[in-house]
Amino acid sequence: MRVANAGCVMPIIRRVDGSVSWIEVFGTPLGMELSAEVGYQEVESTLAVGDLIILTSDGVVEANNGLGEMFGFDRLEQAVATGPNTSAEAMLEHLKAVVAAFVGKTEPHDDLTIVVVQV
Repeated sequence: MRVANAGCVMPIIRRVDGSVSWIEVFGTPLGMELSAEVGYQEVESTLAVGDLIILTSDGVVEANNGLGEMFGFDRLEQAVATGPNTSAEAMLEHLKAVVAAFVGKTEPHDDLTIVVVQV
């Protein structure tokens, strides 16, 4: 898999062996003048059959609970690590449930987009 990033949350991979890793790729937000001048870094990662690729909007890691705490990158990584690897749909439902439980009745301030793809 080849990945570039235009200022978004880095992709996270749940490997079929259960390990979790972030694809550390950075970039200037799309549409900024600087992005046209410097371009975008590209990173390659080898995937195995069964690996899950999780893409999220910043609204997921920035989701707040009633105490004003952010969901954050550590909670996202833990949720991915403890989620099912049986299917993309199962992982998606797990992540949605974990974020919803954390946020509770707090009104979201941003979108909560999650995309899960299984190799």
